[in-house]
Amino acid sequence: MQGSSQNLVTQVMKGNHYFIPVYQRRYSWVKVQVERLVDDLRLAEEQHRPHYFLGSLILDATIEGINDFSVIDGQQRITTISLFLMAIRDTFPRTDETHQRIDDLYLIDKYDHENVHKNRLHSVPGDEEEYVDVLENGAAAKPSLFRDTYVLFQQVLKDDPKMSPQDWLTVLEQRLVVMSITVQQDDDAQLIFESLNSTGLDLTEADKIRNFLLMDLHGDQQKQAYAIWQKNEKLVGRGELSKFFRHYLTSLAVRSKITLEQQIYDDYRRFIGEAPGFDRIDELRKESQVAKYYSLIKDPQHHQVEDYPDPRARELLIRLGRMNNDITTPYFLQLFKMNNSGRLTGEELSNVLAIILSYLARRLFVGSPSTGLNTFFGILNRQVEQLMRMTSQDYVTALGWQLTSRVVENKLFPTDQALNDALAKKDYYHYADRSFWFVFDELNNVLGEHQDLFDAAQAGHLSIEHIMPQTLSEKWRQELGHNWELIYNQWDNRFANLTLTGFNSRMSNRLFQDKRDMENGYQQSGIKLNQNLAKLEHWNETTLKARERQLYNLAVRAWPRPAITPTNTAKHMLPPDWTTLEANVTITDQVVSAYRIFDQPPKVAKNWKAVFISVALDLWALDPTPFYRAANSDDNDLIFHQAEISEDPRFHQFYPLPNSDLTIRVQPLNNVARLNKLGKLMTATGHDLSDISVKMHTRPSVAKQLRLGKTSLDRKK
Repeated sequence: MQGSSQNLVTQVMKGNHYFIPVYQRRYSWVKVQVERLVDDLRLAEEQHRPHYFLGSLILDATIEGINDFSVIDGQQRITTISLFLMAIRDTFPRTDETHQRIDDLYLIDKYDHENVHKNRLHSVPGDEEEYVDVLENGAAAKPSLFRDTYVLFQQVLKDDPKMSPQDWLTVLEQRLVVMSITVQQDDDAQLIFESLNSTGLDLTEADKIRNFLLMDLHGDQQKQAYAIWQKNEKLVGRGELSKFFRHYLTSLAVRSKITLEQQIYDDYRRFIGEAPGFDRIDELRKESQVAKYYSLIKDPQHHQVEDYPDPRARELLIRLGRMNNDITTPYFLQLFKMNNSGRLTGEELSNVLAIILSYLARRLFVGSPSTGLNTFFGILNRQVEQLMRMTSQDYVTALGWQLTSRVVENKLFPTDQALNDALAKKDYYHYADRSFWFVFDELNNVLGEHQDLFDAAQAGHLSIEHIMPQTLSEKWRQELGHNWELIYNQWDNRFANLTLTGFNSRMSNRLFQDKRDMENGYQQSGIKLNQNLAKLEHWNETTLKARERQLYNLAVRAWPRPAITPTNTAKHMLPPDWTTLEANVTITDQVVSAYRIFDQPPKVAKNWKAVFISVALDLWALDPTPFYRAANSDDNDLIFHQAEISEDPRFHQFYPLPNSDLTIRVQPLNNVARLNKLGKLMTATGHDLSDISVKMHTRPSVAKQLRLGKTSLDRKK
């Protein structure tokens, strides 16, 4: 690798050809970056600085051609300066010597007989056509980002009172400096690229993955891989690619944690790129199938019913999408994959979607917090399949069972009583608008023919209306009776007093009878949920209670709760006082007495340390390979070779694994840290914390121990 400080225009661009590799993202500089460049160059000129440093340029000289370079990094800068040179060139007549010199030295190779346009800079497919259009036609080119930048430079040249086009050309040719680093034949371009981008250059996680997949391929293989990448990008959407990879990695369930936004590329390299037998083109083909699933899940409005394995799936996904629950995507990707492999029928897939819709809609309706749901859905499939093995139940039944009785309390499927309580207490007016639209639309559609109130409200055609207004006139107080103030305070923002209308401002605080009978009032409303209002003579506490009962009945019908009757078919079914572990389970002050892993029979355990050691031995007996892999990992703090800790003064805090030179750290910890370490152990061996269930009870308080006479002081006496 060779590096030196060089003038970008006269030493780097002059006389050479530059190719933007297909793994690079497209040209993306917009007005703000271009104006900053112009301002910096102008300031450098005003201060008479000999050089303006534009950063580093990484070039690959290993491609064919003496004067041919592949741009590993710096395409945004070299492309922008090329467009600036075009704008300067076009201020001079075509016959002018300066016009010809800029063309011949920096923009066009008239001796290039293989390229009809003879351009020296070759952008990625899709960009090159737009770049060449500006090169040949200037401001008359078709609209594009290249044309926008060119026109902006034209305006700079036209409006600058101090610098002429010739002055600007002098600045570019004499003062614009880069650190030009050239990759030679024996250099690792991928390693250089990754080192460069570890400094925080503006690449998305998807950009890094694309470069990783395509950079080491050449010729026809690179073209083939890039074609698949473009196909996947079109399915997913360019702006969605990083999010797609995040959900894809989480759906692989290679560990118990979800992939974080800032770790997408690192996780991709670790769990996919470093897997045995990894093949870039095969992986891209796998991702093509997942991209199809992703498109069906995230964009059902643009697919036909026939595209889905079951006719109900599309409508269910549209309804689910209105809750904006991106957290379910990894789980849904797993469902579509299971359907494709024949493990889940199309009907079962729709039944699962219906259960998840009811689960999330009920949680939204009662106001359950969403904290931890991303992790919850990341491991849900594994938990359901474990329950299937334990009970021999089908997937849909096992899912219902899991959600209604086998998760921590704050993740349980809300009951019918919870719906009723929410209607009686919750302020729905200060709900997020989108949430209210969704709930109202769902309940309205239980009444018969589908009406798309959600989209109408989102488009601004409908808004929330208080039937009993927020400001009560004297006549409204008389209508409500002597308890008007109590009724108002209790019911004002509850769901029973709210509706959707397209004429909110006209209704204002009119009396109920006026709202009912006015033009476009409740009597003329096409909304089914408003039609009962048209039949009423009064709006008071009695009618409010009646509407609340109606809304409750609709909610129960809209989002049915799985009716699960536990059977005795499970050979080792856990009794009610057992808990399945997960990362956010509360075990502070909890005493454990037994545990079970997978679907094995329960085992007695005297404390959490004993659980940890016993689980480690169970997993070691199952497969020792992951233990050796973990011991050799740089980020391991759990499993070690005996030789590494033989001199450690805390040697007694390690437990040797049978018939090996490995040992596992078991130093004293509090319960929370122990749970975290147990999760690390499960992840390191390819399992999940939820594969463990425990029987535990709360540690008695000191006061209770005193009452029972079991303190250490009593024992000494």
